[in-house]
Amino acid sequence: NYMSRPETWTAYIDKNQVFWDTEYFNFEIDLEDNLSFTSNIKNTGGSQEYFNLSNLPSWLTASPSSGIIDPNSAVEVTFTVQSLLNIGEYEQDIYVSTESFGFNERLLLDLKVTVDPPDWSVTPEDFDHSFNIVGQFEINGVISTDDEDMVSAWVDDELRGVTHVEFDPSSGKHLVFLTVFSDVTDSEVIEFRAWDASRGRLLKGLTPDDIGFIGSGIIGSRGAPIPIAATVLTQLTYELDAGWNWISFPLSHPDLEDVNDVLRELSPSVNDEMKNRDQGSAESWSYSGSSWLGTIPGVNTNLGYKIFLTERDTFRYEGTFNDPSTEPIRIVENWNYIGVKSEFIIDVPSALASLDPQTGDVIKGQRSFAIYEDGFGWGGNLDFLQPQQGYMLKYHKVDSLYFPGSINTSSFNARPAGRQKSRSHKSNDVTRVEQRHNFVTGGYGSNMSLTAEIDACVALSSGEEELDLSQWTLAAFAGDECRGVVSSTWVSSLGKYLFYLSIDGSGSVPLSFKLIHTVNLTEVSLSETFDFVPNGTVGRIGQPFEFSCQPVDDCIEANLYQSVDIDMNQSEITQRVANSLRSDAKLPAPRRFIFKAGQSIELILGFEVENQATLEAYIEDCIKSN
Repeated sequence: NYMSRPETWTAYIDKNQVFWDTEYFNFEIDLEDNLSFTSNIKNTGGSQEYFNLSNLPSWLTASPSSGIIDPNSAVEVTFTVQSLLNIGEYEQDIYVSTESFGFNERLLLDLKVTVDPPDWSVTPEDFDHSFNIVGQFEINGVISTDDEDMVSAWVDDELRGVTHVEFDPSSGKHLVFLTVFSDVTDSEVIEFRAWDASRGRLLKGLTPDDIGFIGSGIIGSRGAPIPIAATVLTQLTYELDAGWNWISFPLSHPDLEDVNDVLRELSPSVNDEMKNRDQGSAESWSYSGSSWLGTIPGVNTNLGYKIFLTERDTFRYEGTFNDPSTEPIRIVENWNYIGVKSEFIIDVPSALASLDPQTGDVIKGQRSFAIYEDGFGWGGNLDFLQPQQGYMLKYHKVDSLYFPGSINTSSFNARPAGRQKSRSHKSNDVTRVEQRHNFVTGGYGSNMSLTAEIDACVALSSGEEELDLSQWTLAAFAGDECRGVVSSTWVSSLGKYLFYLSIDGSGSVPLSFKLIHTVNLTEVSLSETFDFVPNGTVGRIGQPFEFSCQPVDDCIEANLYQSVDIDMNQSEITQRVANSLRSDAKLPAPRRFIFKAGQSIELILGFEVENQATLEAYIEDCIKSN
């Protein structure tokens, strides 16, 4: 075609040879659901490339987050969404970059977290009459603009009408247009109930509460809608174990002015106690048999408390959440007992964003902790602060702590509170080890925090293979008494596993340590020891305490035989009798091997024995191996 004048344009050519094979993900999950998904990073070039992921939010982890991609290959990245995630919508860009191209390739994640709404529906044909309400739904004085919020009308627990909040263009307002049905034209009083979709909660006791059925009329208008208001009084439940529990009271209510009022549902035993240390002065209460007697009458929403109960028990109290961003918590130098003045579970960096931490500052709960370190930030196994739980904060100066008042779900992780379990969640692996050693959380009112690594720890035999620390727990002992167990945590920035162990105790006592396998419960004694120090801190993420492995020195009765029936079709059999035996020798049946006490035998691929042969292992008297 003929052109009357020249045309020019600019074209951008993407020469990046490292990119995501899938660039967009969209998920909708229920609250409490777990979500993991994968995407491949492809390298279509002819050279090896180092990649790095960036812009990961606190509620999303990626494994691996950096590494090497070989030419013409791909690396699969697994993304995992934290299980503690607030109801809401999340949009997140995740970038992969390389040194060669210097251009970020984007992966977009859209995520919606929901709770199933109530199944409210009305069949108009079942009724003879109806009237209409034009209203404006509000919660604690704030008008709802959420089109997933619902308002319903009830008569004697029978649903008579339901509608969603919607935007009305003619008035510029968010309104509810509610049709109420009945078989009579008068004498029925309407009760309003609502569904708060952004919090996943059912609201009752709304006002007005005196509207009667008026036949075929209409109440309210676009210009003057009637306010349908909910004043939310939240009820919290505390499930407390026997022993010590760390708790707090985030709801404001007159009951907090007297401990006996707020704890009236408990059935404590004589000398059960509760205590708090605030700004150097101890506040404590003891149960006399009829009431709690203490240094002051009430408790404070700012503070954390430790309560000891002889028997497991439950109590509830109710009140309202105030805006925590307007109510500072005074922080003193050294240790502070703090509560979480928030309606939400908040990740640690966001919860403590108003502070100016320095290396060595600590935030800890009953079973987990985080330590601040320049260059790393907050590191440990305490990821979130939860309302109803109590915490201790070690800080280097006098300051004021403000918890965030408004929750921006795209910037950090938060979810509503509701029921407080006295213990933080533990994996089945940790529980199995705790049960083996009769460990019970709450036996002591104090703990200390250990950040540790296993340095060059080798397999139980010749030292030729490193342990897979993802399958091991670290346990602390005072004599034969187990004082704490924790599983390993992979720290991607360091490229290794660390153990963040909370150790229970009271006075000074020597501590020893063991690695314990989560499946077969094999134990490896560690040589390093130190004394328990209440509220002590040993190691941190940049300088973890180092353990080395030493063989177990258990004494086993002399002349004890362990027999293993060998089947020709079985390539690997493991018995906890010795370190490791590796051989390509053919074994006539029977065959005897002699091992030192505390060792184990491992038969691996390469062993050949006659069908149904028996291998006997003879264990000598207890001999310390090195």
